[in-house]
Amino acid sequence: MENEIVSNIFGILGSIIWSVQLIPQIKLNYKNASTQGLSPYCFMSWYLCGLILGTYLIHEKSPVSLIIQILLFTSFCLIIIFQYLFYEKQFPRKKLGIWFSGTLVISVAVGGIIYGVMSAATNGRPDNKVVSTIVTVLATTLMFVGFLPQIKEIYDRKSSVGISKIFVVMDACGGIASILSLAFDLPFDFFAFSTYVVVPIFQAVQFVMLIYYDHFYTGKGPRHQIPDSTPSVGGFDDQEDTTTGGQNIDMDEGDANFGCPPIVMQKLISHDQIIDMDRSPVILAATILDKNNQQFQQLHQQIRPVEINI
Repeated sequence: MENEIVSNIFGILGSIIWSVQLIPQIKLNYKNASTQGLSPYCFMSWYLCGLILGTYLIHEKSPVSLIIQILLFTSFCLIIIFQYLFYEKQFPRKKLGIWFSGTLVISVAVGGIIYGVMSAATNGRPDNKVVSTIVTVLATTLMFVGFLPQIKEIYDRKSSVGISKIFVVMDACGGIASILSLAFDLPFDFFAFSTYVVVPIFQAVQFVMLIYYDHFYTGKGPRHQIPDSTPSVGGFDDQEDTTTGGQNIDMDEGDANFGCPPIVMQKLISHDQIIDMDRSPVILAATILDKNNQQFQQLHQQIRPVEINI
């Protein structure tokens, strides 16, 4: 059933949502000072998708709202990529700035080349089906490929750490709104539909995985979590918690704390990036308790001696 008003409402709604969907993820990365849990390959693939699709929309003189939406999406993907380089790869700010400037220059050059190829291929005909088909296939493929490493990351970590559920829901809703916009606009655009439908399907898969690993997963495996805040213990500053991260660790109750008071163990874990619980308690304690650190020295006094049978 064709209804231009309803189609425009859903189209505008989808564009608005997709323009800002990545902001919650960027804010969460900034808050945690970490991008752990996110696959950089996902956002690299989406960045390339946005670069191609954005150039195509500019070439086809599409509505300004669509161009702004895809440019914002592409820019936010680039920001997350550089958050990864800064937080996980420890790029210095100077190096990060050089890489960012180089990426912008290369992106503009690549966009210009794509625009030139499109102009040559269309021969002045804006309705060239060959070009639109190629762009649609490339955009859909890159969008699809981008989801795969992210889903693998969630499966490997068995956790929702670092992933904004608000972003996941907004992304899916943007896709659904865009599909509904097509449904009320005849003839039905199957090219656009093939690109839009990828998003809600894979975001639904992600959301189910996040809920499962958050609330129902009981198996043994990596379950990392960055706490929003951790109570101050033994002189630790609460602000440190947002820069270090911690973990959810499944252990038997009998030896869960290795003789350490629970609140102390919680604080120790929250300040250790990676803890291998398969190691012996002696090695674990040696890893956690850095005696060169005065703050750990204070907590060390609170730990009861542990008898270990070898």
